[in-house]
Amino acid sequence: MFPSANSNYLAIPHLTKGISDHHLEIVKGAKTAKEMVTSLRNVFARTSPISKHFVMQRLVKLKFNGGDIQDHFVQVESLLQEFEAAEASLDEPDRACYLLLTMKESYNTVITALATMTTDLTYEFVKGRLLDTDL
Repeated sequence: MFPSANSNYLAIPHLTKGISDHHLEIVKGAKTAKEMVTSLRNVFARTSPISKHFVMQRLVKLKFNGGDIQDHFVQVESLLQEFEAAEASLDEPDRACYLLLTMKESYNTVITALATMTTDLTYEFVKGRLLDTDL
């Protein structure tokens, strides 16, 4: 389905509502929702190598120390999205490995079991196995 004038009619007010008043100048000349998002991305997206470094550093330092594992997954996914927003790419097995790196030692048994698998791991599969272990 191609974007229509109607979808812009619906999207632009939602986007405008979410932009603080002092940032409205950034999207002032945009005629479509896509142009608005592109304008905002050009100003606020951090795509430098140092940005990638800082996100990766936060991801590597993140550790699950108990609590709700679902909340931990949200933190990891947020950092992975930030990393990808910095125009870095991670394939699915790498995403899964970064999740495993954040887990505490009590998960070593399931991590070892996953390491012996001969198929590529996906992030969702690893998440499922960790959830099964947490039950």
